Amino acid sequence: MLNSEIKDELFNNANFDQLVDMVFDDHDIYKKLYSKYILTEKQTPEELMGEVISLNEIRGRSKIVKKEVDEFLCIEQDIKLPPIYYQGFKSFSMKSLIQYSVQSTLLLTGIGGFSIGKLIESPICQISSVLPLGLFAYFSYEIYKNFSNDTFQKGVMNKAGNFNYDLNEITVLKNIGNNLIDRIITHEYIHCVQKHYDFELGDKKISIFLEGHAEGLSTLLNKKKYELGDEINYFNYSLHNIERLVGIYDLIAEKREVENIINTKQINREISSYAFGYTFFRLAELKYGEDVYRMALNKEKITLA
Repeated sequence: MLNSEIKDELFNNANFDQLVDMVFDDHDIYKKLYSKYILTEKQTPEELMGEVISLNEIRGRSKIVKKEVDEFLCIEQDIKLPPIYYQGFKSFSMKSLIQYSVQSTLLLTGIGGFSIGKLIESPICQISSVLPLGLFAYFSYEIYKNFSNDTFQKGVMNKAGNFNYDLNEITVLKNIGNNLIDRIITHEYIHCVQKHYDFELGDKKISIFLEGHAEGLSTLLNKKKYELGDEINYFNYSLHNIERLVGIYDLIAEKREVENIINTKQINREISSYAFGYTFFRLAELKYGEDVYRMALNKEKITLA
């Protein structure tokens, strides 16, 4: 679905009462957990995030996450789990090592050929050095693209996790806590699944759909764990999700010119592609149930009316 189609569904067809109930229900859970972990147990943000786990432990946990997502979405394709690296400085994969080795060889060959040609006054040697130097420039540009802002919304950014859909890699921040990592990997792996179902992850016209699908499903799977007793993992993300719902609620109330009954300054508002997409899929869950995430993957029509 296009961004414009999702916004149209939210502004014109979303059930306003359902959205209000959703905000209050989610906020009730948040207040209960806040009272328990912050007011009573007085846990610090560091304690809530959990112990920092190693990259190898993250990679091990990601296998469990992949299995959960694949089973929920009834995936029959053989989707390989992408390699996982830390953000900030991309770990060397074999592909990276080959790229840099070829680049270095081309540079040395080009400079060497040109220098020898100069020394022995051979125009042929000088001309022959142009090809390796040209290839060196090409490889330099390709490597630059991997680290440019344009590509590394798919790689290194100031976000907890990212799926690099060009290199098929997941990157995460260092020092991620044990109580945060599953949700992060879930979101990024869902983007990997979207890619295998032929969605264009770089298409900004469907960014709301892609982020909403990933964020809505990762929240749903997280809530299932909450219902089984994993409260802290859910608590760490609950307020952020409420801020998204309230941000879109405000916009809908303003557009429809209805009374805003959640007009409180105690809750921040987030208005972003994540917020639009998350709110859309949460409301779509009420109409279609959990199947909405499988429907989305199979490009079936989803409406809120």
